[in-house]
Amino acid sequence: MIIISGCSSPSAPISYREQPISEKLNHHTISSGETLYSIAWRYEIDPRALAKINNIQITDKIYVGQQLSLDTSKSSAKPYENRLTVQENSIPYISSDNVKWQWPIKGKVLKEFNSTKLFKGINIASNYGSTVLSAAPGIVVYSGESLRGYGKLIIIQHGQSFLSAYAHNKEVFVKADDTVKTNQKISETGYVGLKNQYLYFEIRKKGKPVNPLIYLPKAD
Repeated sequence: MIIISGCSSPSAPISYREQPISEKLNHHTISSGETLYSIAWRYEIDPRALAKINNIQITDKIYVGQQLSLDTSKSSAKPYENRLTVQENSIPYISSDNVKWQWPIKGKVLKEFNSTKLFKGINIASNYGSTVLSAAPGIVVYSGESLRGYGKLIIIQHGQSFLSAYAHNKEVFVKADDTVKTNQKISETGYVGLKNQYLYFEIRKKGKPVNPLIYLPKAD
């Protein structure tokens, strides 16, 4: 499984550092602010698979200090008993996978998806404070800053297989459980590092990063 650790730029604020080198782990201990979806995103696991291997439902509550198994080859985790701090995880799955994608922001693609170099999305040029739109209808499953390397991050669920992510925002206007429409304003872009201006956008299918340019309409 994949975990984010380390950084590529010692001078950049933590929330804006590049995604670091990965290492394999078998378990994850839940921290404050995390959800099942954000943990699944961090380790590139389908949220449904993560729930299944831990003998829980996708809508179940999870708890700070609870250990989740990351071993997708088996389902052997025991229910957690010490339930002190509750993490809400009430978002249901949407049933349809018929997703029609639109660009979240108009701009030049500064950096493209590259699986061999572990670049999992695209950077789209923007001005500071530019409007970011939902790329497809769905349900917001995460809105926060607990995932290192993404700054203020929004993750939206589209059907059973797809998730989209919008990173390094200045402001966000949606929260977990919100239903969004295509082209609905969800955030405004911020700075990446000290002065770079772009939206980092990702699409994942069944937990794995895919090239957004395959799914987005051809740019004019």
